[in-house]
Amino acid sequence: MLDGQPLHGSQVDELSRVIVNVDTPATHRLPPDERAWFERTFVELSRRVYRVRALGVGSLAACWLATGALDAYIDLTGYVKPQDLAAGRIIMQESGIRLEYLPTPPGPPRLVAAPPAIWDALKGVLSR
Repeated sequence: MLDGQPLHGSQVDELSRVIVNVDTPATHRLPPDERAWFERTFVELSRRVYRVRALGVGSLAACWLATGALDAYIDLTGYVKPQDLAAGRIIMQESGIRLEYLPTPPGPPRLVAAPPAIWDALKGVLSR
């Protein structure tokens, strides 16, 4: 709740209108195959959505996503620490945001959070 009102997240339903926050920790330490996937996916994502943001603070991004100030969140390297998003995950889920770790070889699964209306489209970008 925010100011006594329940949070509902974004109502956007078209990927081309999405503002997505990406977390990109440890990019300097990625092995070559993970780095190639990251770079390819980042470019594809930036072509398909309205804007890409990188706040650098996953907990803040989670809160903005829950309020609708952002439309989606992606841990694009798979190395965000679980404790950095623990409270944010609860806030996002309570606002109706779908969260899932997607297997995206190479590398670890990536956390993706988005409203149900854009979930499949966003997942499609990451699955290429």
